[in-house]
Amino acid sequence: MHFNSLIIQFRLQLIGGAGALGTVAAYLIGSKVEDARERRLLRTFAPLALLILIVPAAVLDLFYYNRLLRGAVVAILELERNHPEINMSTRIDESAGLGRYVAWFAYGWMAAALLGFSLWSWRATETEAAISPVGACGTAKAVPFHKPRADKASATILRQRHDLQERRQHLNIGR
Repeated sequence: MHFNSLIIQFRLQLIGGAGALGTVAAYLIGSKVEDARERRLLRTFAPLALLILIVPAAVLDLFYYNRLLRGAVVAILELERNHPEINMSTRIDESAGLGRYVAWFAYGWMAAALLGFSLWSWRATETEAAISPVGACGTAKAVPFHKPRADKASATILRQRHDLQERRQHLNIGR
């Protein structure tokens, strides 16, 4: 197998696999975990788990496969010195340009995004614990960030508040 093909296949499988694992984790966490605090904690640690998979793969890619590719380029350079009519490395180098840094940028971007999301989720979990009311057992209750459902009890309370406001207006009693 050609080195370029090997590296491209490795990178695409890594990105595809990480994306698939992230999608499955997000679906399972979002739909199967009922407790908001647990859901946020899992959203904190799931990207870290992906990061644990991506960093070694990036190290393998950038420090092993890349060296194999550089070794192949050195072999081409030796061949070109022995046969001046061949100038493959010059053409490859001209066409690559700044493309040499694309893998570093891609891995850095993935790592930064996963770490950023994980830190954001952790911060949201910590903020939630700090502002949550304390339960009967002394543990913090999870307060969801989404708008609560309008069930019968909250509908009744809203209706009672509305009736009270109408009575005050009818009796001309100010607030």
